[in-house]
Amino acid sequence: MIIAEWRGGQRSANTATNDQPARGSQPVIAGAPGQDVGGIPSRPTKPAAPIPGTIIFPGDAGRDVSLRVDRSGIHVRQNNTETVIPLRDVVPRGVVQMTYSLSLALVLCVIGFPIARALARWIDRRGVAPAVPTNLVERLASVESAIDTVAVEIERIGEGQRYAAKLMAERSHGVPR
Repeated sequence: MIIAEWRGGQRSANTATNDQPARGSQPVIAGAPGQDVGGIPSRPTKPAAPIPGTIIFPGDAGRDVSLRVDRSGIHVRQNNTETVIPLRDVVPRGVVQMTYSLSLALVLCVIGFPIARALARWIDRRGVAPAVPTNLVERLASVESAIDTVAVEIERIGEGQRYAAKLMAERSHGVPR
């Protein structure tokens, strides 16, 4: 069997069996224009250039399978019959949703953890009492002693008033007017 193959933009003919495909990048159907088939020379023509991005798998008796991917889906072509597999059917919907969920979880862990940690530190710092200056402590101690002194003096005034009231009550009962 004669199989033509592409080499550096030119076509050359190799002989191969069905078990051994010819070496090269993209095999072309046996008996293509410009090659001898069964001893009968064919008319040489310029080979048709393959569509960029198309993968061609050689098949038996010239039934090559070609694959091409574009935005509409995966195009599978054999014997002038083309089947388009939509990309939405290639990846199941659940896998897409799980991918979104895992991506979101990863982003939240990477971004959210430092934010949560900073917020926790800010809350902890808010609860700590600020440092009190030493002169303020001394001033508060003197105010406290002054308040204690005033309280003692008021207690003495109160005792004096009670004593004076008791004496007036005894005089009024003992001496008639």
